[in-house]
Amino acid sequence: MNHTISASTAADSARVLELSDLTSQLSIIALGVLCAVFVILAVVRRRPGALAALAAAGAGSVLSYLLSEVLKMLVRQPRPCHLDMPSPECPPLDDWSFPSNHAVIAFGLALAVIVGSRRLWIVAVPLALITATGRVLSHEHFVHDVVVGGLIGIIVVALTVLLLQRALTPLADRIVSVVHHEPRATR
Repeated sequence: MNHTISASTAADSARVLELSDLTSQLSIIALGVLCAVFVILAVVRRRPGALAALAAAGAGSVLSYLLSEVLKMLVRQPRPCHLDMPSPECPPLDDWSFPSNHAVIAFGLALAVIVGSRRLWIVAVPLALITATGRVLSHEHFVHDVVVGGLIGIIVVALTVLLLQRALTPLADRIVSVVHHEPRATR
């Protein structure tokens, strides 16, 4: 009987791991789709300021990911799945845990969604939290990996928007004008 319970528990654990991984991936995809929708809406609604902010948020997401990769190479923290319960599903030994790239991207994209529409924080924040929670439940990250990853995503994206939005607005204005076939103003 104990053998049956162990097999059932192992199968249930495997399902939880698969579901955690799937939900964390799907929530990032949903955040990316929302960002793309806001980019399209900014162009269609002739809102170059919003387009510039979203472009800056996208650049910030890339920068936050790069920073996360540098930190991974410097810290070189093994993943919990290598320490707790080695399995074939666990990433390679040289694929480090700290910080969580998924959390970096999820929280960076969540902030980009909020830049697109402040009211959608109620959707964006839970999606980012689903990603972070899924990474911990799948034993691919420690809690501190996703907390620091989330902070990196938020801070870098926020700073990038603050620093680049104004500079990107003329380019965004030009893009909106071209899409709507508006003549370019002569100076």
